[in-house]
Amino acid sequence: EAYPEPSVELDTTTYPVHPGDQITVTLSSTAVLWTLTIHNLTANWTSTNTTPLVTAGESAEWIEEAPLSVGAGGSGEATLSNFGSVGFSGLTANGVNPELTTNDGIVMIGSNSKVIASPSLPGPSGNSFTDCYGAGACN
Repeated sequence: EAYPEPSVELDTTTYPVHPGDQITVTLSSTAVLWTLTIHNLTANWTSTNTTPLVTAGESAEWIEEAPLSVGAGGSGEATLSNFGSVGFSGLTANGVNPELTTNDGIVMIGSNSKVIASPSLPGPSGNSFTDCYGAGACN
């Protein structure tokens, strides 16, 4: 997803993802385009998507996100599967360590005001963290 553009869904037959897969994501830009490349190292596939550059790219986020569900009854937050935990490591923004701090973590709260997921503290180098499903402590 390249905000404010809508997300792009990948066909899970062509681009399967399974628990434990190792995935790298690279986002780059030119004067007019964002290029998002997702490489599943485990399943050996790569997806590349480009979108018009409509913002300067002044922030970077590494997130777990509940998808938006749209149907006959309207739209709303879809149920997020229990993903256990997901590690984010080797993070860079503009090629530099983001030096994450405890203030950078954001807890995901559902429409029912309950915690859906929460981040761990940043790793000692400031370029890693783990996101965990549910309200418990995330290490």
